[in-house]
Amino acid sequence: RPHFMGLIISRVVGGITTNLLFSVFETWLVTEHRRRDFAEEQLETILRDSVIVSNLAAIASGYIAHVLAAKFGPVGPFEGAVTCT
Repeated sequence: RPHFMGLIISRVVGGITTNLLFSVFETWLVTEHRRRDFAEEQLETILRDSVIVSNLAAIASGYIAHVLAAKFGPVGPFEGAVTCT
């Protein structure tokens, strides 16, 4: 039971830090973009493309995790993650 609570807490902390990571970058990007007087259309394109690439990366990661799980069992995705880091 204590291990399960540790997992829950780590997921909550991971979600908070991921949220901060992306919001800090977007804030910096918007600030620099406007400070340098670039066109607003460019900013919209950059933000749109970053969302598209992020979603495609999430889909690809899920597919790779699925393939690893099918080939190596439930630990496959974790072994793949360790290999990539």
